Amino acid sequence: MAKTLSSIVVPVSPDQAFAALTDFTRYGDWLIFHHSWRGEVPKRESLGVGSKVSSVLVVKGNTLPFDWQISVYSPPRELRFSGKEKGLQVTIKLSVAPRGGRGSEVTFQLELGGLPAVGPIGKAAVKSLHGDVEESMARFATTCAT
Repeated sequence: MAKTLSSIVVPVSPDQAFAALTDFTRYGDWLIFHHSWRGEVPKRESLGVGSKVSSVLVVKGNTLPFDWQISVYSPPRELRFSGKEKGLQVTIKLSVAPRGGRGSEVTFQLELGGLPAVGPIGKAAVKSLHGDVEESMARFATTCAT
């Protein structure tokens, strides 16, 4: 699997950072790849391992409907969800760690797998998306502050 990640320190507690990560109504404010939800916007109270959500992604100008399933839900530490469309498997891991009384470190890890992402193609795709992951983290910091 090809992967990239970016971390940022935000001036809020891990509980507050995790609450912002699981507020799906605000994904359009910070997650570069997120275009819209298909169906109802998932509510934080209903999230857990096995929860399913559907969204539309925008990747480098192309829209792609995507069905996700939460595989890890461990407040206030980690949210991980995965989906597979047209042979492409995507996993997003969002994690939070306390930062010694100075806020929280939030990490966004993006993994691509499946036949379309094998070998140099997958590595090139992840490399081209790294800037979007970093921009998403910068936007998340701004969202967290409001």
